[in-house]
This record gives sequence, structure tokens and C-alpha cells, in this order.
Amino acid sequence: GLRLVILKGCRRTGSYLLYLYRERDLAEVLGRREHRDFLRAMGYTPWEAPGDCLRQLAARLCLEEEFPHEIGVFLGYPLDDVKGFIRHKGRDYTFCGCWKCYGDPQAARRRFERYHRCTAVLRRRYAEGTPITQLIEAA
Repeated sequence: GLRLVILKGCRRTGSYLLYLYRERDLAEVLGRREHRDFLRAMGYTPWEAPGDCLRQLAARLCLEEEFPHEIGVFLGYPLDDVKGFIRHKGRDYTFCGCWKCYGDPQAARRRFERYHRCTAVLRRRYAEGTPITQLIEAA
């Protein structure tokens, strides 16, 4: 169920932005009414499959001067944080960890602590020789 797509690439510099995702999970996120409504309000046209929506994100990454902050939806950030970041232009956040949060700072702190614990376990297992394919499946 894992997919890897190149969202943006430059052959001249060899720089690429890759997106690794679980198709089922992305379909579930993009199927939520609040996410669909938000992305449509941001200018996305209706999509049939997650790949259709990813192509629109890839086009925005290449064509827009400013980074499209709605990418947070695709990365699994809470929608309130994505909207808050856009509305406040990255300022006035309530907590900053892996991203800037605009809701309950205690809930954000707990979420980031779980991410850090998970990252530490995966790094340790990788250092012990666990193949990356097994780590991806476990995550």
C-alpha cells in the first residue's frame, strides 16, 4: 500500500521533493469533508483519486512563488494547524514542535512526544540492522 511520488524535481541541481505515503490513509484524509472543502477553497478542483489531488499539489509546488502551505493536509497535520498557519502567516502559534500548532498546546506537546519516541525507536532499530523496508511497514 505504499506509494512514492516525485512532487518536484530539478534535473540541473539534482534536488527532488519525494512524497512517500500509504494510499489508503491518504484516500481517507482526502475523503474527509472538511479536508475536501478546505482544499477546494484553496483552489483545488474536485478529484476522483488521491493521485489526482497529488498532481494538483505537485503543480502548485512548481508554479507558485510561495510554498503551498496546504501541504500540511497531505502530511497529516491537524487541519486547524494548517489553517492557523496560513491565517497567522506562521506567527502567534500556541506550540512549536515538528510544525507550528494553533490549538491546544498540551495536546500538541503530547503528540510531538509520541513522534519523538517513535523516531527514537526506529533510529535504534535501524542502527541495529533492521532493514528500512521493515521499519516503513512498522511505522
